Amino acid sequence: MRKCIFLLLTFFILFAATSVSAQSNDPQTTYFEAKIINIEDKDNLIENIVGLSNKIITVASLDKSSKNKVFTIDTAVVPSSISNQFKPGDTLIVSKTIDPNGKPIFNVVDYVRKKELLMLFMLFFLLVVGVARFQGIFSFVGMIVSFFVIMNIIIPQILAGNNPVFISIFGAIFIVPITFYLSHGINKKTTIAIVGTLIALVFVAILSHFAIDITRLTGFVSEEASFIQSFKGNADKIQDLLLAGIIISTLGILDDITISQTSVVQELVRANPKFTTKQLFTKAMAVGRDHIGSLVNTLVLVYAGASLPLFILFAEQNISVSTAINHELIATEIVKILVSSIGLVLSVPITTLLAAHFIPKK
Repeated sequence: MRKCIFLLLTFFILFAATSVSAQSNDPQTTYFEAKIINIEDKDNLIENIVGLSNKIITVASLDKSSKNKVFTIDTAVVPSSISNQFKPGDTLIVSKTIDPNGKPIFNVVDYVRKKELLMLFMLFFLLVVGVARFQGIFSFVGMIVSFFVIMNIIIPQILAGNNPVFISIFGAIFIVPITFYLSHGINKKTTIAIVGTLIALVFVAILSHFAIDITRLTGFVSEEASFIQSFKGNADKIQDLLLAGIIISTLGILDDITISQTSVVQELVRANPKFTTKQLFTKAMAVGRDHIGSLVNTLVLVYAGASLPLFILFAEQNISVSTAINHELIATEIVKILVSSIGLVLSVPITTLLAAHFIPKK
């Protein structure tokens, strides 16, 4: 019952926050779905050499405002590795841009994959609910809330020109209590985990700022950062975005470790109410050390997997490890791993001490 009331209150707050959040739209570019009805090849040697498409496709719009309207698109800017897979019946995302003369320009953005993604999501949802029952349902609600806050509050506020770091910290303060209480219940154990998580996030924010400064990371290693710079024109904002990204990514992992540590302390108290605060801390830290080892290893593997094509590229060019780690692409991932890991390590003794002190002994 308390979870249901908390959930209703959460949706009310989210609605109120969204109504005052900033919005940023580009009226010159719109996106819609269209289906391929015909494909023609064109002879263009230059495009073949540089790996771009040499096809002209005819598509029919699926947008409500221009239903079944047919037009052609020159896929000259689409990589041939993608356009060679085009076949009649495929559904694409198409962008429409109005040039200074008022003429519409159409370009292929990518495939429409929402049906396939929805299938995977439903499989995941059914498995979680089947195993975790009602707790799984509330965890999914918490996940939706997190995504909603990021997409409808954090990102619009950053686009409005507000500091990404402050907005991300504000978003974390907003996300953590909601997702924790929905997933783990409204109780003292969850409250202690929330406090431990927020304290660890403060350390992560401070350390991230220091690490980015001393390693001279600019944040311009990705194409997305270059695009943002082109229409925002503020290099400091790109660094702040990098810092904000570290904060948000660390947040998801802290949930696991802080809740686990408070649960360990709670079970120790139930097993032996005579344990002192010191004994509870010592015994729970023994479990926490194992948890730290597994999570740090997980972080390394996740970042390594995401950057695997980059590692292969460096190896192909015979660049040594000692040289490769100095490239900003690699250095950025290393900073993310180390800062997130330090935050995780700090969260264990902080949360364990809080739990050992505040969980009541019977």
